[in-house]
Formats: sequence, structure tokens, C-alpha cells
Amino acid sequence: MEKNKQSPIKSAAKLLKRIAVIVFLVYFGFGLLLFVMQNKYIYFPSSQDFNACPQFSDSEKLNINGTRAYYKNVSEKLIVFYHGNAGSACDRAFLKDYFSGLGYSSVFVEYSGYSNDKRQSSQKALMRDAENINEFLKTTGRQELVIAGESLGASLALYHSSMANEDKLLLIAPFYSLESLAQSHYPVYPVSWMLFDKYENHRWLNDIRQGAIIHGNADTIIPATESKKLFGEIISENKKYSEISGSNHNDLYDYPETFTALADFLK
Repeated sequence: MEKNKQSPIKSAAKLLKRIAVIVFLVYFGFGLLLFVMQNKYIYFPSSQDFNACPQFSDSEKLNINGTRAYYKNVSEKLIVFYHGNAGSACDRAFLKDYFSGLGYSSVFVEYSGYSNDKRQSSQKALMRDAENINEFLKTTGRQELVIAGESLGASLALYHSSMANEDKLLLIAPFYSLESLAQSHYPVYPVSWMLFDKYENHRWLNDIRQGAIIHGNADTIIPATESKKLFGEIISENKKYSEISGSNHNDLYDYPETFTALADFLK
């Protein structure tokens, strides 16, 4: 009999110990990557040159204390639009034409760190952008003000709304809070301790006169459960939730039902 031969129990214990170490290293390593690279996961600016967007050639280029925006003036009804976390305001020029067709002037806000801006994107910086736009609006007389935003931009629309006296608030594929959203994607990590930027949208809900949320029910990036939870905390009775059947996060504008919901709300 071999004296050095280990028992099956000891061999299994060693194997389990090795597996546990590997699992821990993978868990810790990926968690560290998420923590260190979180800014890259949240903000995806493009290299689009703000001053070279032909789609906004019919719009005035604003710079309000460092915050840039495209402004097209067609009437005394104005919609302020905050785009998502990827790309640039230039990518949303088709909405500018759509809003103009409904008789709205528009301000499309560009963010710090986007469109060849050398600053670092952060919640603090983007909130400052919303504050600057709010100051600009005080210089314009409007019969109707709509504040709108999609995805991450919905957070900025909500923050802007908490400072303004808008007539309508439009949120497209919003989340309840970035912490809530991150936890749904990474349930095994303590994201509340890991996140620098938390975008607690529910804290910015104010006395909304008229609100609408549009969200795809097949959204895998921001699940519709996030916006439904947010919708439930809007106190106003003058609110509407439009669920776009079959739509994911990045194809929402491919569905005619989205534009039907937009038109119903804005008209």
C-alpha cells in the first residue's frame, strides 16, 4: 500500500480550496476592474467635433459658461433635450427636425467631456451643464417649456426639472438610480460602495405638472422595471407611461409607436 497516497476526502478538500481561491481572485479582479474603470462604463463620448455637425447647421451654437448646446428658435414653445451617455448631441439631430415639425424651438445640450471637450465627464460636471442651461433659459421668454432626456440624459432632465418651472417633463428609457441599475447588472457586488456617480433620479422628482415616460419592454441595458419604479413615485396624476413592445434600448426610435407617444405628449 502507498503510504503517501491521499484519501479521496483530502483530495476533494484541496480541489475545493483551489476552486475557491480562483473564484475569489476572479471576483476580486473583475470587481477591481469595474471600480477603477467605472467612468469608462458610464460615459461613452464620441470624437464628434461640436462645431462641425452639418445636421445642426441651421442652429445657433451656444456656449454658456463652458456648456455647449445647439439652439434652434422657431417659436415660443421650447424643448430642452439631454442625450444619452454614448455619442454626442449631433447624433440626435433627427429629433431636432421632428420637434421643429411640431412647432417647438429646441436646445440640444452637449456634455462636459463630449464632442472634443478636454474635460473629464462626471456627474458633478454634467449637473453643472444642466445648471448653466437653466440660467440661459431665464434669459428667454417662453410660453411653454418641455424638459426631455433619454437614458443618462433623463437624469439630467430630472435634475434640471428640480430647478425649473417646466410645463412638461419627458423621460425616455430612464433608470431609478444608477446604483439600482448597476446592482441589477452586477448583483454580487456592493455597488453602493463602489460607485462615485450615483444619479439618484428619484430624489429629483418635484411637483411635475405633466410627465411622460417612454420605454421599450425588451430593454436589456436599462430594464423597464427601473422606469416603472420611477413612474410610480411621480406624484402628479397628469402622467403617462408608454411601453414600446419589442423595443430594446438602442432601437427605440426605430418603432413608430415611439413617435406616436412623443406626438401625443407634445401636442
